[in-house]
Amino acid sequence: MFVSCSCQDIGVNYGRVANNLPQPDQVVNLIKSLQFKRVKIFDTDRTVLRAFANSGIRLTVAVTNQEFSSIARSSNAASDWVRNRIAPIYPATNVEFIAVGNEVLSDPGLPWPDLVPSMWNLRNALNSLGFNQIKVTTPIATDILKESFPPSAGEFRSDNGRDSVVNSLLGFLSSTNSVFMANVYTFFAWQGNPRDISLEYALFQSNDVKVWDGGKGYTNLFDAMVDAIYSAMERKGYGNLPLAIGESGWPSGGAPGATVENAKAFNSRLIRRTRSGVGTPRKPGGLAAWVFALFNENQKGGPELERHFGLLYPNGSPVYPLQRPRHPIVREDAGNNSSSLLHSAA
Repeated sequence: MFVSCSCQDIGVNYGRVANNLPQPDQVVNLIKSLQFKRVKIFDTDRTVLRAFANSGIRLTVAVTNQEFSSIARSSNAASDWVRNRIAPIYPATNVEFIAVGNEVLSDPGLPWPDLVPSMWNLRNALNSLGFNQIKVTTPIATDILKESFPPSAGEFRSDNGRDSVVNSLLGFLSSTNSVFMANVYTFFAWQGNPRDISLEYALFQSNDVKVWDGGKGYTNLFDAMVDAIYSAMERKGYGNLPLAIGESGWPSGGAPGATVENAKAFNSRLIRRTRSGVGTPRKPGGLAAWVFALFNENQKGGPELERHFGLLYPNGSPVYPLQRPRHPIVREDAGNNSSSLLHSAA
């Protein structure tokens, strides 16, 4: 089973939409000093992939939104993609997942019907080269849900042909023993409805149950959002399909509520609880997640807050120190600027 309860289930997204980041080999050392065991990148840059060789880090790489349609239409294109992008670096670089596209079903301008066929073509290409251990998935945003409250009412949207794509996607993931990957941001849910969603509920800061749902109590919004996805999968008959959180984080600037203290509070608790393996009220027992993101990225588009999701500044120093449990989860003698990023909780 993919999902386990070990501390290795927490990962980090290594985005590179910036012109001031360290070289990839330096980044690998930063990541290792923080003891993230999984890393997700958004392409297949050869220099980056080679930097992770023999690092012990499990990597998720991506087929971009611009690439997957051509792969859907040609098994030869899929084979070429695997031979050119994966074969030269695997298994020295431990590719764990190939993420096909990013939040494809949130963009009406993308060819949704090509998504799952491209995943099947890549799966077949991987199998033909003996790369059976690499799983194929696709990150989905929570706007794919038509209903999300209460969590037990979670249901996928069916408009504009999404239903057939979701059905095909769930079938693919189940039959290939992969995972449903969702991007879950409590910040944007809170930002969109601060009247009904308290900040402490969105930040993991409440110790009291704020929402009761069929005997299940929710002290935080993250669990409620994740369980709404579980409920939606159960409605489709895929309640046993593992779920992984491809992105979750909180910005430290650029918008009301996007402060250093709030980002520190959210990401500290996300990391700590993911490593604890507690899971959610609906699915106890562990949940893999990748924090977004490793660096502040100065060339990202969109509103200002998009450039403030990083745990680190580009020079490798921490944007804020993350609290950690008393037992060590990073080496205190790491010997670089990131060694002070994680401190013991009071």
